[in-house]
Amino acid sequence: MKGSSTSNSEVTPAHAPTRSVSPSVPEASFAARLFAVAWAWALVVHHRFDLGELEPLEGVEVVAAMLVMSFPANPSLLVLLAGAQVVSYLSQMPVASNHYTVMMFGNLGILMAAWHAWRHEPQSDRSQALFRQLRRLLPWLLFVLYFWGTFHKLNTAYLNPDVSCGPELMARLEAALGWEPAGFTAWLAIAATFLCEGGALCLLAVRWGWAPAVVLILPFHLAIAATGFAYYVDFTALMLAMFISLFDDARLEPLQRLWLRLTLFLEKLRGARHALPAAITLLAYVGVGLSKSTPRFGPQILIGGVLGCLLYAGLAACAVHALRQRKVWGQRPLGKLSLGPALLVALFFLDGACPYLGFKTESSFAMYSNLRTEGQSNHLLVSEAWQLTGFETPVRIHGTDIQSLRRYRKKDMGVTWFELWRAVKASPKGYVVYEAGGLSEAYDGRRGEALAYEPPWLLEKLLRFKPVRFRTPNPCTH
Repeated sequence: MKGSSTSNSEVTPAHAPTRSVSPSVPEASFAARLFAVAWAWALVVHHRFDLGELEPLEGVEVVAAMLVMSFPANPSLLVLLAGAQVVSYLSQMPVASNHYTVMMFGNLGILMAAWHAWRHEPQSDRSQALFRQLRRLLPWLLFVLYFWGTFHKLNTAYLNPDVSCGPELMARLEAALGWEPAGFTAWLAIAATFLCEGGALCLLAVRWGWAPAVVLILPFHLAIAATGFAYYVDFTALMLAMFISLFDDARLEPLQRLWLRLTLFLEKLRGARHALPAAITLLAYVGVGLSKSTPRFGPQILIGGVLGCLLYAGLAACAVHALRQRKVWGQRPLGKLSLGPALLVALFFLDGACPYLGFKTESSFAMYSNLRTEGQSNHLLVSEAWQLTGFETPVRIHGTDIQSLRRYRKKDMGVTWFELWRAVKASPKGYVVYEAGGLSEAYDGRRGEALAYEPPWLLEKLLRFKPVRFRTPNPCTH
């Protein structure tokens, strides 16, 4: 093997920073603490503070996240945060947010790793054991995410610069930076997306590929975050946290030396240093709360973006240093998984495949891909024959008094068969005149008519479909 070999175990150097937690809490490696802080910050950035207040479960998430940022060496707090997010996610199902779904799978992995660590490791090694398990799992989630991110875009609409989401996001980035739009940037955006996401897919598959992946791929996510909406920052913050799982203490040595100097300064603040995460979160609350109600969420983007760029700079410097010092071999990004994490990765993969199987189109990692599977698939490789259900059958709404269906009375918009009957089930006394499969039908609950289809409760919680757009080619939508 070329170069020096890096041990798979986490080793805390002799020059490790002074611990920032109670002596009763076992010390964690620098990489484990950095991951905990970044993971907690990604959850904080997710919440829209401009809405005025958080739901009780969301408030628990934020409090747990601040505790993790204040005491990152305590694995119990990370487990508390993971449990709070999973419960909050389940209470909100069906969830349309892609990054929140990715975070939910990551938190299930944290709970799974904690269960293993608490059963098989002494208390002093639990934090290390938990992070070792995550270093095996999270790269697989990244690999699956980049696979679907690339595969979903292999469709006729994404490759059409007139409607492709790539040029759409590029135009927003140009506007945010004050650049004059140029004609060639449409094709540049399409090519760059395949290069970045496909490149990440390939680099994560080889032992040394983690370092160039960190350097080359994360700026792609930072650029998307700069296009102007808060949920772009959400996804970018999450990706930064997940990429930390590719590091151990040896690979983070330059950043750890810098943190040591900062820690020596923070020690002068004594107990006040634990209030820094809460102060940053409060700044996010106040900054976004005072901003105008615009779709750009300027203060949240500024706060999240600045911290994101600083974290990227540190990770990129460490990756370049590892390349120079030939410390890139070590643990393979895509290593062997035990049964539990392997099943979790398989379920994550299945979630991304749902649009082709006819189960759901929301929260399946097809964001900004122009993918359309309702009725007739626009994918270059997968046809509508793959669908196992009729849930995605497109439906035109001609007339209705059901509030949730009124917006789809336009000629170029509609709903899927499943969403039609979800809405009717919620308003059984309403009426709707619709067209599906070329046939005109009507339902009138006022006459006591029975529902043609009643979605089971479990499927209502698991499945959610995007609105149908009948324009061809399919325009860019989230």
